[in-house]
Amino acid sequence: MKKCSSFLLLPIFLILVAGCAKHSGSIKIGVAVPLTGPQSAIGRDVVNAVKMAAEEYNLTGKSGTKIEVAAFDDQSQTKEAAVVAGKLASDPECFAVIGHLVSGCSLTASEIYARTGLAMITPSSTNPKITLRGLRNVFRTCPSDDAQGAGAGDFAIKQLHKKTFAILHDQTAYGQGVAEAFRMAVLAGGGTVLSFGGVSPGESDYTEVVAKVKRVKAEVLYFGGMYPEGSLIAKQLNSQDHKTVILSADGLYVPEYISMAGKAAEGTIITFVAPEHWQASGQKDFVEKFQKEYGKIKSYAPYAYDAASIVINAITASVKSEGRRNLSRAKVLEAISRTKEYRGVTGVISFDSKGDVVGGQVYFYKVENGKFVWIR
Repeated sequence: MKKCSSFLLLPIFLILVAGCAKHSGSIKIGVAVPLTGPQSAIGRDVVNAVKMAAEEYNLTGKSGTKIEVAAFDDQSQTKEAAVVAGKLASDPECFAVIGHLVSGCSLTASEIYARTGLAMITPSSTNPKITLRGLRNVFRTCPSDDAQGAGAGDFAIKQLHKKTFAILHDQTAYGQGVAEAFRMAVLAGGGTVLSFGGVSPGESDYTEVVAKVKRVKAEVLYFGGMYPEGSLIAKQLNSQDHKTVILSADGLYVPEYISMAGKAAEGTIITFVAPEHWQASGQKDFVEKFQKEYGKIKSYAPYAYDAASIVINAITASVKSEGRRNLSRAKVLEAISRTKEYRGVTGVISFDSKGDVVGGQVYFYKVENGKFVWIR
């Protein structure tokens, strides 16, 4: 008799635990983000936003229930994301998850959550594949890479009037996905892609790939990836006195990109999925309260807050209609899927049949004098 793999038994185990355990009374929202490593600052922002939404709800005393936030560190690694997902999926008191931060982790973890009907709302994972696999439990409050990459490509051709491009990505689901969307957009607009390639995250030297950008004499370097790699590429490109315009996506829309790249960050144009926090209607009160409690917002806190608020609304609606004892993941998931015209701090949110936010827009920022300036 062959030894049975514990991995193969995981789906059955999760279903049994989630389906048969009795509720102890607590209602948990899981948060799965990096809490260690180079992206931990963004992860902590997400956790704090979810905690803020839960604390505000708990103070109201509605439904006689309290929301508990259980945060887990996925380290932005797919293997660790699978471990975290297994823990949350097997916890019968967890009724939804906010996360994951990066697309690769969301792709992996969402499959595990789906086995037990556990809803997942990501505030930041933008790879289009996340909502194209027919999983009913997956949602996001941010636009996808299709919107960011295509929008940036269109902007580069029509607004910047550039014709030649070099494209780099960090070989992750997020970075490569947004880079490919950008490539398709510039080609469709009549631009020429002189080079397209990946870099390994975590390296300390990208001189060779930067030299290639210089050799092809591209007018624009588009980078799909996160700020640790993006800042190093910007510094090394700048050190060669190259005048290529750097264009990127929301992985660089964090203060750390500017602090790490220094003067090399100047002139970088970055897409993000929301207008500047202080100017967006509905966000000012949230931003003031959040920054008073937790410090300056990195990037995705408003999207995490809206995701948590949608989950809390779904939980309270289910408790009201079914009673606490009959609360189930299925009811919470059903309520989330019916979200239409929810007025959040990031705007009016509705989910389509795939779980994507309807009508997500892309905004453009330029680094000027050490700050992100909203330009379009």
